[in-house]
Amino acid sequence: AWGMLYVGAGIYHLFVLMFGGNEGYRETFTAYCYSLAPTLFSAIAIPILGSFISMAAGVYSIVLFIFGLQARQKMSGGKAAAAVLIPIGIFFVLMILFVIGIVILVGGLAISKLGGAPF
Repeated sequence: AWGMLYVGAGIYHLFVLMFGGNEGYRETFTAYCYSLAPTLFSAIAIPILGSFISMAAGVYSIVLFIFGLQARQKMSGGKAAAAVLIPIGIFFVLMILFVIGIVILVGGLAISKLGGAPF
């Protein structure tokens, strides 16, 4: 789990470098770790409100990370936002493609078990 902090910060740092950040990996790592603090508190949320609190904590973490990169990497707000939001967008696109692939795989297996396509 601790290693994923370094990997996540490293992935974001690649995008920071692409958008002109030049203060080093340590500054990106620091901003990344500080921005994750709200997600720790969402784990102890009331069970009924937990999903709403977790979602709000996630959005707040993204906002904190953008401001953190802006300050620690001395980047403009737009560049910091792009360095944070583009990897998140890529992750969501990959997850959607993964789910589509699983659905196609399971659907193909189900059709083959039934003896072929029904049309």
